[in-house]
Amino acid sequence: YVVASPTEIPSDGMPYNLNVGCFFELVPDLKGAARNTFDYYDVQSGKYRSCTISVYDMSKIDRVAKATRNIMLENLILPADYTPQGYGVGNKFRDKYYDLGYYALSLTDNASLQSEFQSAMDDFVIYKEATDYMWNSLKLEHCSGVSSYIVKADDEGISKADNYGYFDLEWSDDVVIPAFSAHSLM
Repeated sequence: YVVASPTEIPSDGMPYNLNVGCFFELVPDLKGAARNTFDYYDVQSGKYRSCTISVYDMSKIDRVAKATRNIMLENLILPADYTPQGYGVGNKFRDKYYDLGYYALSLTDNASLQSEFQSAMDDFVIYKEATDYMWNSLKLEHCSGVSSYIVKADDEGISKADNYGYFDLEWSDDVVIPAFSAHSLM
């Protein structure tokens, strides 16, 4: 299991003073630690009322990879009206990560593939919370609990991904490269 944020967390990070006890229970209370973290930020004001937090069951990640790959094998072209749910704010993070769920589901209108993906995500993300905005400026309309870099189907997108070391990841080997190869983009 992993407790993580798909977005940035304000500079205080996880409030460990509230969570250490959760981590050291006989059966660690990871959902409790995630809930504590969300609650800590949810009562803040202004730009500090910013938090996304999730708990992942890593034994289920392969199903998410398979479902994502199946969607991407069918199609890599996003609809013209698609606006990604970005999670980054500022030049350093703006174009680096997006909501995986919204991205994957936007690639297809195939109900079977959408259902397969959503079922895999529901099993993988066992807890998630998000404030309405990040940094009081970025509306979180779509928050599946998982973020991802989106490799664009053009030379610039592929070279950017290569510069970030994206193609060194197992996810790239299992999901992205097979889809791009199937569409003759690699």
